[in-house]
Amino acid sequence: MLKDEELQKLKNEYGNWEELIAYLDEYIEMKGYKAKSHYLCIKKWVADAVKKQTPKMKQVNNSNLDECERRMREKGLIQ
Repeated sequence: MLKDEELQKLKNEYGNWEELIAYLDEYIEMKGYKAKSHYLCIKKWVADAVKKQTPKMKQVNNSNLDECERRMREKGLIQ
């Protein structure tokens, strides 16, 4: 869940803020975990993950998600 001020910051910083939120939403649905801060997730890895996707490949890639989840767990961002 994003706070109003966090959403506004994303809108100001990222032209593709809707895509970033959708990517994180799909990731959460697929993995079934709860993140402490969706805003922090977007800032720390979602924006980078979306940027790395090729234009032809906009589907969520399970191996990339597993790697992102591993990194987030190591950093204590998710449980």
